[in-house]
Amino acid sequence: MTRWFSAARMGVRLSDSERLDWLRLIRSQNVGPRTFHALINHYGQARDALAALPWEWTRPSQFIWRTRKSSSPVMPEVTRWIQRALNRVGESLLVDGIYGPATMAAIARFVKAENLPVGFRPALARLRKRAAPAEGDRTAPILVVAPHEFGHKADETTFAGTGIAPGEVYRMFGGRTGLEVLREPSLSEFQEAMRRINPAVVHLVCSLTEVSGLTHLGFSRRDRPSSELMAAPTLHRLLLSNSSIGPFLVLDITRPSSTWEAASCLLRRNQFATDLFHLEGLPGILATGVAQPFYQSMRLEQCIASSLVPGKSMRELVTTIRSEPDRTKNAFDHLLAYTGAVLFTAEPELPCLPT
Repeated sequence: MTRWFSAARMGVRLSDSERLDWLRLIRSQNVGPRTFHALINHYGQARDALAALPWEWTRPSQFIWRTRKSSSPVMPEVTRWIQRALNRVGESLLVDGIYGPATMAAIARFVKAENLPVGFRPALARLRKRAAPAEGDRTAPILVVAPHEFGHKADETTFAGTGIAPGEVYRMFGGRTGLEVLREPSLSEFQEAMRRINPAVVHLVCSLTEVSGLTHLGFSRRDRPSSELMAAPTLHRLLLSNSSIGPFLVLDITRPSSTWEAASCLLRRNQFATDLFHLEGLPGILATGVAQPFYQSMRLEQCIASSLVPGKSMRELVTTIRSEPDRTKNAFDHLLAYTGAVLFTAEPELPCLPT
């Protein structure tokens, strides 16, 4: 008999963390009632079963995959990365986003040369490491957009008045040199920065507002005119203003004042990121949890900044955030800040920093 039913019959109350583990397990991709019972019987508890499952299974499937617009077996943004990476290791492919015979033949040659097992995922993991820039290269351009409240004017000396600003976290813990910070830019200023910098990563510290039933994003906590708010299509157009391949996006939503509003904010965040992701062109979107200032917010920024290194995958980044130990002794706050981080991508083995 599984622990689920024995606990119910014995009247045992489960802890908050156990309930969260069970919810994550039953909502995991490819895990139905029969598989759930078998995993609980085998491992004894949901936490151990989650640790044993492949990462691709242990996330809600609706937060990762999307309806394909193209008939290609691989999404165009994934194919473009594969083609660029293969060219870095000696191929001469046309970077057109089409997963055709030439690209498949080049992958087969790479697999044979590297003596890899047959399969798409092992080839991507090895290609990500082989095509990565030098280990010490921290010059990939990064654009951070944050409200004025996250520092005193433009000096970036403090984070929410008590800590460290996002840009400083990138410099201190990520060693970033190709970094630019914008404070509450207008849409035209943001568009100009995207065209000028052409960033590999865009980190948006932002708020979400519902307008006429649609979720809009803004760069300020203060009330702004609707003309300065962006729906998902507008943000998508600005992010891809330079090319058909967008940057890796960090969607860092500021936490509302109440716990209930924070939980509701996660739902709006998921809907906005889903709408943005379905428009295609972005290799990945990291939707962070809503963290409490000061410690949780700064720690979340540290995890992101230190993980943006050549060759590190999106999967490794989100796993690092989700595995952050709970120092608050508040399971719900930890869920909102760290476990609540969600990765939207067509392929989690892609690098955070584009090749």
